[in-house]
Amino acid sequence: MSSARVTRADFSVERVGDAFVYFGKRRIELPRDGTGMTLVHVRFEGEPNGRVREVADAVWELAEPGVLDTIEISYRAGDPYETVTVHSRS
Repeated sequence: MSSARVTRADFSVERVGDAFVYFGKRRIELPRDGTGMTLVHVRFEGEPNGRVREVADAVWELAEPGVLDTIEISYRAGDPYETVTVHSRS
């Protein structure tokens, strides 16, 4: 199982196999849905403002084509009107 880590000033994101985990003030597993991932703002409550976009960028650095091809940020889970694609291979 391969692993890699991207470290920023006050957080890191680790890829272990096909799974991604955020390490900041707390540990948050970042689930995928097929080859896509949606990061929801409310899961990052208590973390510094703007952190979700930084996490998306860090995950993208670790992402392998075909394993993770799209990253979206959502303000509320399941609301398509408040979801934006921030990285895509298409």
